[in-house]
Amino acid sequence: MANTLRLDGTATPARSYKRPPAVETVIELKYRTPIDEQTIKKVAKKFRPHYPRSERQTGVEYRVDIKTGKIDTVPEWHGLKLASEDAADVLFIRTMGFSHIRLAPYLGWNRFIDGATRNWVTAIGVIGRRAISRVGLRYMNRLDVPVQKDKELKIEDYLRIIPITIEFGLKWDPISTYLVHFTRSLGVDGFFVNVSTGTTDSPLVNHRSLLLDIDVYSDGLNLLKDSDIWNLAAKMRTYKNDIFEATVTDNARALFET
Repeated sequence: MANTLRLDGTATPARSYKRPPAVETVIELKYRTPIDEQTIKKVAKKFRPHYPRSERQTGVEYRVDIKTGKIDTVPEWHGLKLASEDAADVLFIRTMGFSHIRLAPYLGWNRFIDGATRNWVTAIGVIGRRAISRVGLRYMNRLDVPVQKDKELKIEDYLRIIPITIEFGLKWDPISTYLVHFTRSLGVDGFFVNVSTGTTDSPLVNHRSLLLDIDVYSDGLNLLKDSDIWNLAAKMRTYKNDIFEATVTDNARALFET
């Protein structure tokens, strides 16, 4: 398969893999105006039959006393994290946004987007119609590569975005860990993408794992119609698939079929 990236919205159909490498798939919607804590709790109550686990999401706000220079930290409430009984399906209901998440095993786009649209309808039934300023679609993939003990993992055999090292005339040991990250405009539809590749912990014996994290997003939006939101998400998926296929090699694809 060619590894050229097409950005005309007419990409070849997505490949279906026997063992898709997605370990976390996220669709995020950000509101133009916030919702309050009580409303979030009402939304969570609606989801309780299917998402019985609940966890508060907090942060820290730093406040400086101008006269004394003393810095105080104040807990800041952001929302709730809800999870299914098996913890594979997750929702974030926040003051500024809604996220639908599927952890491994990934069960395909249709199952994922059907769950997201269904949950969004439930959410807006409580919070009311919200203008959406940002839509993001993120796939975090893990490539589990079998390696013999003390053998070097050749990253370029599996990914086409790789670290570049400078020798300085020295003999270097093989790379043990790395992270490459970039953000760029796709040049179409107002879309941007964050791409990260790197090493990550492997849950498998005699394996090393590589991360391929693709996050396509668009912000500065003012979307009110559900159809506009999901049409945008579907188009993002097309570009995500193009980026994925342009980034992995045939050796990597073989991992997803075994």
